[in-house]
Amino acid sequence: DLFVMSGRLDAVLNGAKDAVRESEVMAVPPDAAVAGMAACLAEGVRQLSEAFDRLGSSDNGDGQAATDAADKAVKAQRQLERVYRQGMSGLLAVPDLREVMGRRELYRRFARIGDDITEVAERVWYAAVKEA
Repeated sequence: DLFVMSGRLDAVLNGAKDAVRESEVMAVPPDAAVAGMAACLAEGVRQLSEAFDRLGSSDNGDGQAATDAADKAVKAQRQLERVYRQGMSGLLAVPDLREVMGRRELYRRFARIGDDITEVAERVWYAAVKEA
C-alpha cells in the first residue's frame, strides 16, 4: 500500500513540476482558473498528508480519521473539476488560438493531477479497510 501511495503521490508532485515547466515553455502565465485549480490541488495534498498521518493511528483502529481526510481530498478535486469546466468555458471567448491551446493543455494537466490525487485517496481508503 505504501509503495502504491508513494508512487501516485510522486505522480502528483511530478505533474505539478511539469505544469510549471509547460506554462513557462508555452509562455502562458497563470490565470484565475489556474489559480483556482492550484488552490484545489494544494488542499487535496494537505488532506492527503493528514490522511497519511492518520493511517495506523489510534482512532479506534477503524481508520475513520484517515478516510475522512481522504474524503476531503476527493472533495477538493471535485471542486477542481468545477473550476476546470468554468475555465474551459471561458476559453470560448478568447480570440487567440495559441492562447486557447496553451491554456487548454495547462488546464488538462491540472485535471490529470487531480485524478492522481483521487487515486492516492482511494488507496488510503483501501489501506484503512485492510487495517480495520
